[in-house]
Amino acid sequence: MSTLVLAFRRRVAWLAWASDYVELTKPKISVMILVTVAMAAYVAGAGRPDLWLLMHALLGTLLVSASASALNQWLERDSDSRMPRTADRPLPAGRLGGGQVLAFALVTLLAGTTELLLLVGLTATLLALATWLLYAWVYTPLKSRTWLNTAVGAVA
Repeated sequence: MSTLVLAFRRRVAWLAWASDYVELTKPKISVMILVTVAMAAYVAGAGRPDLWLLMHALLGTLLVSASASALNQWLERDSDSRMPRTADRPLPAGRLGGGQVLAFALVTLLAGTTELLLLVGLTATLLALATWLLYAWVYTPLKSRTWLNTAVGAVA
């Protein structure tokens, strides 16, 4: 097999692996969260926010959100494997292991809260942690128990 073919296969495999990690972050939800943060920064600053501060707020929030989404998928891996809509997610499909997903959730949580604490402030960090806890440890378990999970998820 030629060197070019091997290089191409490695690149394709790397892109598939990276795509699985991006899927763990639930990008559509993350974008909605980041728009909300940007709009809140605009309103709170009575106009154009400090772009440096906003950049760090968005990055920290993105990382915490990624952590919550990954943990959500880890907690729901068994039910996800039984539903056609979610069976092809990286964890139930076997493309990523439980340990990999938990490590990703931990690393992104630590990186996001560190970013927020050091470069944005304590209040933003505490709000991000509260939202993470609410989404991962309240909303996710309620999904299989009551319709009230929607209200909890909306708050998060």
